[in-house]
Amino acid sequence: MRDLFVVGCETGLRFSNFSRLQPHHIKADRIEMNQKKTSQKVIVPVCTDLQRKILKKFNNQLPQVENVTEFNKIIRELCEHANITEEVTMLRNIANVKQEVVSKKYELVTIHTCRRSFCTNHFLNRMPVTLIMAISGHKTERAFMRYLKIDNSKKVDMFRENMEKRVSGESVRNIE
Repeated sequence: MRDLFVVGCETGLRFSNFSRLQPHHIKADRIEMNQKKTSQKVIVPVCTDLQRKILKKFNNQLPQVENVTEFNKIIRELCEHANITEEVTMLRNIANVKQEVVSKKYELVTIHTCRRSFCTNHFLNRMPVTLIMAISGHKTERAFMRYLKIDNSKKVDMFRENMEKRVSGESVRNIE
């Protein structure tokens, strides 16, 4: 299950797609398939050693997963075993009342974490949004942006980094 979770994080495919991945979908350097949800063709590059290693391990025939609930349960157990136990505080609406809920991070991991991680990681690595959307199959930037999970301190760091680059570039121009 861990390998399937990693493939999900590396490809950004929806569970409904990667759970039915077959050898004929996998070409030399890409995965090509029609998405179950939209019927649109998606092409995902196989460009990391980790992806290639996992696909080779299973001879391009990943174990089939039919029950998403069971998959989520097993992934949570693996994350707990890996000591992903940091406490996370979130606001939730419970009976129309906003309440703080504290959970262990592993309790929040689901198959959907793969897709969100794919989008967030590539966004943080400065990949153009349009390219990430082409791989993830998002049709609108608005829908895509909901997938990004970036905490506020990371946003501040990114903003500061961007401003420092801008200011240093402007300072050089102003001196000349």
